[in-house]
Amino acid sequence: MLDTATLIHIIVTVAAFASFILILIWAFGGRAAKKSFEEAANLPFADDDNDNAARSGLGRLSTPGHNGAK
Repeated sequence: MLDTATLIHIIVTVAAFASFILILIWAFGGRAAKKSFEEAANLPFADDDNDNAARSGLGRLSTPGHNGAK
């Protein structure tokens, strides 16, 4: 018969394999997943122009032709 350590190793191995399969299904599970992953991948580039303007000291008030007066 199997001893306790061997049984625990078998259970952990089967659980890890099942987790791996579930992660694959989640990651490659259809168009909805692909669309959300593509949107997430493009997030760093979404507001790049506004970030560059803020870093260089150019904000909305210092745009050409605008002196900040209302």
